[in-house]
Amino acid sequence: MGNAPSSSPGLSGLSKTGLTLFSHAPSIQDRWGEHSTPIHLFFIMKLFKNNSEQTDFIIPWLTFTICLGSVLLFLILGAVPDILIYNRSAIENGEIWQLLSNHFVHCDLSHLGWNITAFFILGSLLEQRLLRTRLFGLITISCIGVSIWLWFLKTDLTLYCGLSGILNGLLSALLLILWRENKHPLIPLVGVAAVMKIIIETLSQQTIFTHFSWESVPGAHGAGMIAGVVFFLITVVGRTCSLSRKNHFLRMIPFNSGSLKK
Repeated sequence: MGNAPSSSPGLSGLSKTGLTLFSHAPSIQDRWGEHSTPIHLFFIMKLFKNNSEQTDFIIPWLTFTICLGSVLLFLILGAVPDILIYNRSAIENGEIWQLLSNHFVHCDLSHLGWNITAFFILGSLLEQRLLRTRLFGLITISCIGVSIWLWFLKTDLTLYCGLSGILNGLLSALLLILWRENKHPLIPLVGVAAVMKIIIETLSQQTIFTHFSWESVPGAHGAGMIAGVVFFLITVVGRTCSLSRKNHFLRMIPFNSGSLKK
């Protein structure tokens, strides 16, 4: 979670309500048929394979490196290191690196644990499907997108830190990529749930599932999610359109099938 200083409690009651509703929801068999469970298990297994002809699991070195770096920063500098968190006053005084560094430091151990776990899962799944350079690009775009939102649109926020903005960028990009690979009904449900979580937390100004020493900033999550969509449109959809235009151009070129005379 991306967080700012606060002492507001989490919505534990809402979390319990959500779990109660989930426990009374129709089973997978009721919703998609008695033979759907193996299909869902197969879909979950496919998440951990890339979509190319290569079936070997790709070791997510980039994801692991970023997770390790965030853990080391916490162990060496502790929680909320002044030199790395987003501090609006410090940035105005020239410490502009905080616009990027704030995403990789955390407010407490629980904050670190939740973010690193989620980042490792999402990053590992994406690293099976994207070149590491593209995954790095997605992380960078998400990082910049959240920082732009913090600086230009959330001018009243003075302190911030955490990976959650980037996490939402990874999540939205992953869901779009998965939907492009396999139109599974669970994919849009996860997307809708993520958007609804942001809306509920924005309206209530409280977190649903977690509680840290700093207040959650759901607007940063939304900014990250939009950045992930932008990345998908630029790299995946844009590349597909470019290839389509190239193939159309090649088909327009006349082909001379006659043989050369000696």
